[in-house]
Amino acid sequence: MTTVGTRTRTGQAAEVLDLTQSSWTRVNDDILAIEVESFPESIQDSADYLAGLHASPTAIFLGVRVPLVSRIVGYLAADRLERFADIPGIGDDSHFGRRDTMYIASVAVALQWRRRGLGVLLQRDCIDRARSMGLQRTTAHIHHGALQKLETGGRVIRSFSDWYGTGQTFDYVEIIS
Repeated sequence: MTTVGTRTRTGQAAEVLDLTQSSWTRVNDDILAIEVESFPESIQDSADYLAGLHASPTAIFLGVRVPLVSRIVGYLAADRLERFADIPGIGDDSHFGRRDTMYIASVAVALQWRRRGLGVLLQRDCIDRARSMGLQRTTAHIHHGALQKLETGGRVIRSFSDWYGTGQTFDYVEIIS
């Protein structure tokens, strides 16, 4: 695991971890617990799905840890847009097929650590890494209205009501940082 020490906008000290293949077995239980706590069952990713995404050579898989806590308290999983063609809205994206876009498939923070800027910290790190890979654009599906809270800016491309049977509206967004 490669770590970068940093602070969030709220002053929370944190380490962003590059979750490598060798670290996966140490963190997958933490990631799955965060997944279950964060998402309705209809949109939870399985252990196999996350392991497959983690194994992709073009994926960005990050964790965040805070002082005095031995486990990760949040994670982000992303890969090139084209990997996610079966997700609503992605196949219609005007950049689909250009191979210039990173798609954030999942970002979640454990309940007790939310609202401290850890998710935004993960997103910013992901965008920086995507740019270093030569990708100029980052997209994601997020809760309707959440784009204003990201502090990074962006635009809603399309909205989807009753996202995967959750009863919630999700926006497909381009994140600008």
